[in-house]
Amino acid sequence: MNKKIILISIMIIVLCLSSVSAHTQNCKTTLISYDDLFKNNDPYCIQTTIDSKPVDIYIPDKYYKNLTEQLNNGKTANISYYENNDGNLIICKINSIHKDTTQTDNDQTYVASANSDKFHTPGCKWAKKINEENKITFNSKQEAESNGYKPCNVCHP
Repeated sequence: MNKKIILISIMIIVLCLSSVSAHTQNCKTTLISYDDLFKNNDPYCIQTTIDSKPVDIYIPDKYYKNLTEQLNNGKTANISYYENNDGNLIICKINSIHKDTTQTDNDQTYVASANSDKFHTPGCKWAKKINEENKITFNSKQEAESNGYKPCNVCHP
């Protein structure tokens, strides 16, 4: 009886592994950013555009915390996704996370609070907590630093 249970368990594991590898073989990639988060009411769903069409990509639990924290800090992520049997797009891998390169320092703005000594990228989770009446905007890192502000340790502007 124990041999049957072990054999069935091994068969289930093999089926699961083959299913996972089939998904990763059929994965496509795309870039996502903070702007793609929370466009609808589902916090586990990213709404982005692929081939000029709006699509929803679902975030599995194992990626959720890291991915949303990184995107909230003004970074972009290169992800792989696949289409499941229900037609939903699911993230199957985070390939890389990096600073948003869509803006150069010449057209990037930075924000700080009059009550702090740190400056942030506008997408940083700490920047979003600054009250509008205390918000200061800088046109460059050099401008922020010359006014006595230091780079945030979270978003690393």
